[in-house]
Amino acid sequence: EGKLFSFDVLDAQGGEIRCTAFNADCDRLFPIVQEGCVYLISRGSIKVADRRFSSLNSQYEITLDQTSEVTPTNDTSAAIPMNHYEFKSIDLLEQVPGNGTVDVIGVVHQTGEASQFTTKDHKQLTKRELQLVDQSGQSVRLTLWGDQAQSYAPSTQFPIIAVKAAKVSEFNGRSLSVGLVSSMAIDPDIVEAHQLRQWWSANGAGLQIRHYQGVGGPMSGKTGQRKPLSAIQSEHMGHGPKPDFFQTKATVFLIKQRGQQQQQASISYPSCPSCKKKLIEEAGNWKCDPCDKVYTEALWRY
Repeated sequence: EGKLFSFDVLDAQGGEIRCTAFNADCDRLFPIVQEGCVYLISRGSIKVADRRFSSLNSQYEITLDQTSEVTPTNDTSAAIPMNHYEFKSIDLLEQVPGNGTVDVIGVVHQTGEASQFTTKDHKQLTKRELQLVDQSGQSVRLTLWGDQAQSYAPSTQFPIIAVKAAKVSEFNGRSLSVGLVSSMAIDPDIVEAHQLRQWWSANGAGLQIRHYQGVGGPMSGKTGQRKPLSAIQSEHMGHGPKPDFFQTKATVFLIKQRGQQQQQASISYPSCPSCKKKLIEEAGNWKCDPCDKVYTEALWRY
């Protein structure tokens, strides 16, 4: 089986190109290249880029072979930026086709917990959902995967995240995810991040955030703008060809029990930590039929 190693480089003029090494050259160059360092690259072969595997705005890419050299330098000049972004406002994401990529920057105003689930082919995956908002007042869901989802721990309450080549999904309106070709920076030292921080500090507390239709916060399903319950009747919700979604803020004044003999209200259920399906209590333990696992304790969900 063959193997490859790719990395993207950026020069002082903002030009970007992908470099790829294969097999033995992959083993030789992989320990040398580190993100954020400056290198001199020579004796590479130029070829037309395969756009299926690269999101860079470049028609070409470099193939490195046994004659190629990648030499670290001590150049720490600020003339070479750490990354090059072409940010698109969150309210314009509908202009980006599904399965495409986009550069986006936003304030994380909602953070979900890292959760594990089992795929149909029995693979264990970890994900975390964040909600980003920018100066347009529009919010979009961003999904992190694997180690990035598990280790996400920003140092500020409302961090700013910049993502290069975020993958765009049309599911439930518009949503984003950090894919294999994506890169993510938390609180980057760039002009757009400083402008966004100033805007959030001045407007974040009272901001009426809009969501894409069907895209809510990390712990929710389909949502919309916040409205009073009276809007259900006054706006004739539920009478159209499509369902209506909205957010509301209300006080719970009654919890209905499932039966007169039961003292505990049915506001939660014992769930599997992996797939979130309902567990069955057996002999003092909790069993998950889809995962075929037994737990000593259940994870209660509401």
